[in-house]
Amino acid sequence: MATWTPFAKRWTSLAAIIAAGGLLMALARYLEHPTGPQSTKPIALTTPMTRPGDPAKSGNDARASISGKPRDPARIAEINKIKDSLFLITNGGGNTLAFVTAKGVLLVDTKFDGWGPTIADKIRSVTQKSVTTIVDSNPSVDHTGSNDFFVPGAEIIAQENTRANMARLALFQGDRARALPKRTYADKMSLFDGKERVELRHLGVGTTNGDTVVVFPELRVAYLGDLFPGKMLPAIDTANGGSGVALPETLERIVSEIKDIDIFVTGHGAPMTPSDVRDYARFNKDFLSAVQKAAKNGKTTDQIAAEWTLPDKHRTYMVDLTRLRANIKSIVDELKLESKSKPKQ
Repeated sequence: MATWTPFAKRWTSLAAIIAAGGLLMALARYLEHPTGPQSTKPIALTTPMTRPGDPAKSGNDARASISGKPRDPARIAEINKIKDSLFLITNGGGNTLAFVTAKGVLLVDTKFDGWGPTIADKIRSVTQKSVTTIVDSNPSVDHTGSNDFFVPGAEIIAQENTRANMARLALFQGDRARALPKRTYADKMSLFDGKERVELRHLGVGTTNGDTVVVFPELRVAYLGDLFPGKMLPAIDTANGGSGVALPETLERIVSEIKDIDIFVTGHGAPMTPSDVRDYARFNKDFLSAVQKAAKNGKTTDQIAAEWTLPDKHRTYMVDLTRLRANIKSIVDELKLESKSKPKQ
């Protein structure tokens, strides 16, 4: 029988601690990237991948960023399977969806200018089919910037107001006008048939006046774009017809009309559940109500921003102070216009 000396006991204990520490580090890495950078396993529904410091895309800011330059010069993206033939490509601006169909790949949003090759590389990691269709969910350059890379091979589709807003951007002038949507719709449009059917819905004014909800009925998945960027304040793009007053009502329509969905893909964060969407709709409704009440009491934009606090029930939400003030200002300005337009009694 072996004899355990105090020295041997100490080394045995130390080895056990080191081994346990290694296991904890491995577990931490797994929890941070559960599917790996190139994994095509179904992506988990998690808390939003928020981006602290992400500036508000207010109307003027959106126009100022028409160069469409990516934030990350390394252009490193990740691809994960949402469900079956539907994949989420992150980084480089807004989230991009790639839906592999029998005839080709449908892309929803194309990130900043210059990210086309990266998107194509990620698609090639799951299929050799080419991109045949692009849906632009809104006109912002972080969602439409790499359209040009995929033309003339891909047909581009958007809501009619989004197409008009895109046409005013320098990014789509001259030769690059070819990257503007060629097909548009007003309220709804269907693409493909059977299990590959995709529905495009415009349910009202939101972050712009042309936001598209993309629904994959057979997969029970819907993409909300900047209508639901993640658990954070939305970016109200007033230059492109966005309205902080109308947004809560549009979100309520999404809750009531977009049925039989298990996964809602956000514009910049992680996939969410129907419960998350209902919570987000309530968050925006409560925010509008608080700003309306304060404005009615004569408070200025700066005063409202200084006094507003994040409700405890929404404590997991990220609030960027620049975006907070921009959203309050857009609501206050809109309320003033409504008050001036009302007929005097």
